[in-house]
Amino acid sequence: AALAAAGWELGFHTREHYLLITLTDDALRTALERRPVGPDGALPRTLAYPHGKATAREAGVARRAGYVAAFTGYASVLTEETDDHLIGRLQPDTDTLGRFALQLARALSGA
Repeated sequence: AALAAAGWELGFHTREHYLLITLTDDALRTALERRPVGPDGALPRTLAYPHGKATAREAGVARRAGYVAAFTGYASVLTEETDDHLIGRLQPDTDTLGRFALQLARALSGA
């Protein structure tokens, strides 16, 4: 509530946390229905896919549901060609600077 009151966007992550790529079309539409979040009852504009998994099908349903952006768990770099509903996010290992640097370099190079 404090974050929302301070102007932070509260995105949606679904209520049941199902692996969306396994749902039927009807169940997927239901899972991605925009529901009010935050103390002001605002509808979420962004979505983080449960388990980080999504394909073009889930992206299309999210787009039609009214989300302006949605995030996967795929380690990919945001470019002009990135689908706004399949934005990746890198979650590198931060145990050592070397591991972090290697994972970042791999993601940036597309390896």
